[in-house]
Amino acid sequence: MSIKDFIINEIDKLPPLPKTVQELKISYEDDNSTAQDLENIIKKDPVLVVDILRLANSPYYGFSHEIHDLRHAIVLFGFDEIINFAIYSALEKSFEFDLSPYSINELDFLNLSILKQNISKKFFKENKNLSILLKSSSFLSDIGKIVLAKYAKENSILIVEEEKSLKDIDNIEKERLEYDTIDVSCLIFEKWNFDKKFIDIIYNSKKCSQNEVSNYLNSIRNIVTIKANILDTENVECIDKEIIANAL
Repeated sequence: MSIKDFIINEIDKLPPLPKTVQELKISYEDDNSTAQDLENIIKKDPVLVVDILRLANSPYYGFSHEIHDLRHAIVLFGFDEIINFAIYSALEKSFEFDLSPYSINELDFLNLSILKQNISKKFFKENKNLSILLKSSSFLSDIGKIVLAKYAKENSILIVEEEKSLKDIDNIEKERLEYDTIDVSCLIFEKWNFDKKFIDIIYNSKKCSQNEVSNYLNSIRNIVTIKANILDTENVECIDKEIIANAL
C-alpha cells in the first residue's frame, strides 16, 4: 500500500470525536459558558475525568501537589487547555501510540506537546483569541506523527535517531515518507471538522506566512526538539529572534 493510501485509510477509520468532546467544543464557543458548565459536561464521562486529571498531573507542569479535583484543574488550566486535554484523550483512544520510529515514547510526545504549549503562552497576552489559537495549535500540531510512525514501523523505516528540531524532522519526513507531520495533522483535523481557521494556522506554519500566529508556531517548532528540549534561537525563522529569545 502506498503511503498516500495508508494515510487516507487510517484517517477514514477515525471515529467521530466523542460526544462529550463535541459538547465541550460547543460549550467552549459559547461566551456564556462557565467552569461549572464545563465540569458538568466532563463529569458525564468518568474516563475523560481520569484522563484530564492524569494529563494535568504530568510531571512536565512541575506542580508540587497532585491535582485531585476536576474543578481545580479547570480553574488552574483554563477552558482552552482543558479542551486540548480532552482532544488529546480522544486521540489516545483513536490511535496506537507507537512513536518508536521517532526514537520517543508516548510520555515523550506528551512532554513535547506541553513544552510547545508553555512557550506559546508567552505571546499574545493582550489578545485572548490569538493566544488561544496559538496554544491549541502548538499543543496539537504534531499529532500527525502518530500516523506516520505507524506506516514507518510497518515498513521498517527509522525516521529519526538523533535529536533534531521538529522543523528539521518535517524535512526528513518529506524525504523518506513524501508527507510531513503538518500535512497529516491537518487531514486529521479536517476529518474531525475543526474550524478552518485553526487548520490554516497549522498548515501555514510550514513556512513564513502573513499570519502572525502561524509564524509563531513555525518558530516554536524550529527551536523545540523531538526530545522536548530547546535549541538556540539562531535557527528561528519568520519573526524577530529577540522576541523568541525573551520568551524562553
